Amino acid sequence: MITFDQVTKYYGETLGVNELDFSVQDGEFLVMLGPTGAGKTTTLNLISGVIKPSSGDIFFNDDLINPVSPRKRNVSFVFQDFILYPNMTVEENIAFPLHSPVRDFDEEEIMDRAHKVASTLSIDSHLKKHPPNLSGGEQQRVGIARALVRDPIIFLMDEPLSNLDAKIKENLSSELKRLQEVRGDTFFYVTHDQSLALSLADRLIVLRNGKIAQMGDPLSLYNDPNSVFVARFLTQPEVNLLPCSYDGNVCQLDGVSGSIGVSPEKHSLEAGSYLLCGFLPKDLELLTTEGDLESQTNGEISLHEAQVRQVRFLGADQVVTVDVDQASLDVIVSPGTNLAVGDTVQIKWNTKDAFFFDDATGERVG
Repeated sequence: MITFDQVTKYYGETLGVNELDFSVQDGEFLVMLGPTGAGKTTTLNLISGVIKPSSGDIFFNDDLINPVSPRKRNVSFVFQDFILYPNMTVEENIAFPLHSPVRDFDEEEIMDRAHKVASTLSIDSHLKKHPPNLSGGEQQRVGIARALVRDPIIFLMDEPLSNLDAKIKENLSSELKRLQEVRGDTFFYVTHDQSLALSLADRLIVLRNGKIAQMGDPLSLYNDPNSVFVARFLTQPEVNLLPCSYDGNVCQLDGVSGSIGVSPEKHSLEAGSYLLCGFLPKDLELLTTEGDLESQTNGEISLHEAQVRQVRFLGADQVVTVDVDQASLDVIVSPGTNLAVGDTVQIKWNTKDAFFFDDATGERVG
């Protein structure tokens, strides 16, 4: 287990990370998600020992690791760029870390390890080739194989799939997840890609400006974000946000003729508060027939007439953007839904699905 205890890192006067406090559990696939400059790579470099904390402590199990040199930490790093030796064959690139003087492997064991990991990543047919003769996806497999050939305490991965084409990225991410589960290794993966983060992570850390914005399992963070930042960063299409004001009983929506009832037991709101009301696109529904309208109306359902502005396809789903009075909302519908720009529909939401955020701070209040 790797533990960060109130770790802060400054680069001169620039803050890299601020009071990071979390643990990487043995055998888990932990993903850190955040925009460029959030402090993701700094966190990896702190674990590897490339940089030292300005304050706070890092532990490997119960051992303080701050003073330990990088070469003695037994961590493995996979970078965004392939960083392969072009004059070496694939076999030699994979085996290279095992030739380190701090390791005691004979040549037969080195080659055996290299061939096994190459077979695991389906590059065993390329062992005698040189990296310039491989595709981008094959080169990244070699980079990953070179990390896997060792037995480190943790694999650190700095967006290793970000330079790959979408299909190759999807296939290789699936293989990474499978490998981690089969081998039981500890993976710490950082990325700015929310779809990749949600699909890979056992546990997810959302990082913002060097601080942890929220941490937990991916489904919990997606369905229960604690701030506007997390809600927007994790959702694609993005969460719908409507300005509103709370009068002590209901939330009056700006730009929409209607209100949302609020349960005092569920939400701790103060009368007179200015808020942002959020709905995930998956929690909204479009109705096109009177039969649907009559059968699904009850006290918790709000229905509004809307006009279709845009329809776009996202693989297994399609996203429909509708105009409701002065507001625009995105709704995820099944690909078989037959809608066209200009159609009139009813948009339906359940008040229990609404999030409420403080308009000034962006923090979740209900």
